[in-house]
Amino acid sequence: MPYDERTKLEALRDQMETYGKGANYLLLGHGAGFAGSLSIVKEHPDLQPPFQFINVPIILFGSGLLLSAAFWFFSMILKSV
Repeated sequence: MPYDERTKLEALRDQMETYGKGANYLLLGHGAGFAGSLSIVKEHPDLQPPFQFINVPIILFGSGLLLSAAFWFFSMILKSV
């Protein structure tokens, strides 16, 4: 059965809604990881050997937070089309 234009648009909106939910989980996960990494730096500012490589998770969670925010933004724009 061929799709008409309305059915394609509804399918796109449903897909973008699913992407938006996934983006919410990405935002939550990366935000929690970023906050946890920054709290380690706050508690241990001298960064002794167990915490000497904490800058790697900070960079990864921070970039993941920015990219997931962009993903959420674009999925919401496409959802409203």
